[in-house]
Amino acid sequence: MPSQVLCSGLKLKKNRYVVGHKLGAGKFGEVFKGYDKTKKMEVAVKAVAEVNLANGREEESAIGEARVLQMLTKCKGVPLLFDYFSYKNHNILVMELFKVDFNFLLKNHPEKSFSKQTLLLFGYHLVKTIRRIHECGILHRDLKPGNVFLPFHQTNTLKLAIADFGMGVKFETGGTEHPGMRIRVPSKDYGFSGSPYHSLGMAKGRAAQESDDLEMLAVMLMFCRGIRPFVGTPEEMTAKKEEMHRDPGSVVTGRNKWMRKIVELLINQPYKSTPDYEEILDEIAIHSKIPMNRDFELVQKPDGTSYLKDF
Repeated sequence: MPSQVLCSGLKLKKNRYVVGHKLGAGKFGEVFKGYDKTKKMEVAVKAVAEVNLANGREEESAIGEARVLQMLTKCKGVPLLFDYFSYKNHNILVMELFKVDFNFLLKNHPEKSFSKQTLLLFGYHLVKTIRRIHECGILHRDLKPGNVFLPFHQTNTLKLAIADFGMGVKFETGGTEHPGMRIRVPSKDYGFSGSPYHSLGMAKGRAAQESDDLEMLAVMLMFCRGIRPFVGTPEEMTAKKEEMHRDPGSVVTGRNKWMRKIVELLINQPYKSTPDYEEILDEIAIHSKIPMNRDFELVQKPDGTSYLKDF
């Protein structure tokens, strides 16, 4: 867990930023709600240890989260980075604040899963956002519900945002305007085999590519429908992922059989090649009974927490 470098009431950068309550923490960073006294707006304040890779050094093609966000400045569905500075051997990122993450909405849902139509809307806009990130030459490498956020204001084209690029890497030069050659991506800088969300290839030590982000999306969608087969030791989870690759129908069963083709498309995209995003989006849209430009809606619970309204 990250060190407790931030705390409520702390003032940073000559009192410009006031740290509020904690929003969450991961393996390498912690995030707090904050207030920018200069711009008079609420922000997210994240602290990340300056060296966070398992081998203690930054790999040649690995880049810090702030640099990733700077490269994604024009990418819709990615947090805006407002400021970046050092504090007590940590990198402090001041970013756009979002309403809530989808893991929170999932945990608070009475069924602990999203309805079919809600999931289709969720998956459709995730594919679109991942596509935009990939077109900028960036891989996320840590896709899960807790890293997907609901913005305060949804538009026809922006329904959700993907955050936490602590494991993000550049895989292609040039970005959207001048796409170029693929560059080396680190393969064993994190313990991917111990995570239920990470792809089979990453669990086995293969360097990630676009196809691996999409496989993580498949696992995320399964998780959000209550399909959670990847438990146990790293070896047991890897074995179950191998089983899913051999036969997706072995894990996508019963009331969720309709998901099988979507999962197959997501986990079978060619390695080191541009995925067929349109085929995936078309397959999702086939099952949808609601417009894909519909906003996500929240239901308020008596205790003040919220969950996604079922469509």
